[in-house]
Amino acid sequence: MKTLAEAKRYLRTSFKDGTECPCCGKYVKAYKRKLNSGMARALILIYNLTKDGKYVHIQDEFAKLKLRATTMDYAYAEKWKLIEADSDQNGYWRITQLGKSFVLNQIDLPEYCLVYNGNVYKWADDKIGIKTALTISFDYNELMNI
Repeated sequence: MKTLAEAKRYLRTSFKDGTECPCCGKYVKAYKRKLNSGMARALILIYNLTKDGKYVHIQDEFAKLKLRATTMDYAYAEKWKLIEADSDQNGYWRITQLGKSFVLNQIDLPEYCLVYNGNVYKWADDKIGIKTALTISFDYNELMNI
């Protein structure tokens, strides 16, 4: 490849399966992130902690409940705009109005997003509600496309 445009075209056609970037040599892959039970459970907890609009330190609050926040994928709820971070304090989050509507089973959302380089590049056409999301287990092999 001679140009950056050629490298970008190559990556766009290859990142779903995973490939090495011809420019920097890093491994590049897109991931399918499902709205799963861990995210849904975390979202319900965040709703109960922040429905009044205040921000809370999620990891501290989850630790009080003897839960590991990182294993619940709560940060991915931001991709769906269900939670928002406090711009002034690291680790502090609150539920959004969209998140409240989802927790209260008033709306359905795309069942998954495709994430590349930390950004969503495609949403699922099929939608699910919170009750369905609570039944979807995290599947490492599916995420890694093994």
